[in-house]
Amino acid sequence: MQKWSLAVLILLICGVATPVMAADTGRYSYIAVTQVDIYLFNDKATIDIAYKIDDGIQFVVLLLGKADLKNKLEDIIDYNGAEFKKIELDHAVIEIENASIDYNDGSYWFPEHEFGIAVPRLVVTTPQVKKEFTNTSVLPEGVGHFKA
Repeated sequence: MQKWSLAVLILLICGVATPVMAADTGRYSYIAVTQVDIYLFNDKATIDIAYKIDDGIQFVVLLLGKADLKNKLEDIIDYNGAEFKKIELDHAVIEIENASIDYNDGSYWFPEHEFGIAVPRLVVTTPQVKKEFTNTSVLPEGVGHFKA
């Protein structure tokens, strides 16, 4: 009888925990990322990350400044040499110089990249093509593109 009770208890715990685990896609601390757009232009990448900040934290961010928000966004994007151009309460714009490998023949390669979280929607736009990914923490294989 105790084995059945234990089995039922484990099933109930798993049933309650599963929706919580599913809700974690795109979440990092008090930030819930909704979409990451990467625009590739020659060897430069511009990243626009859209997110929502938990309601109770928005006031604290406004009051104390955006330094902690910037640090968390750096952890999410995880690019060395990223320069923040804009940080708002709903999105940030980041630029990365020399993000793509320049083959000096008009072609470029933006290499595979792993983010700090699973991104719900990732859109990579080059002058030639637009690629979309869902629920991924990796931009797989990278993206080739040509001079604009």
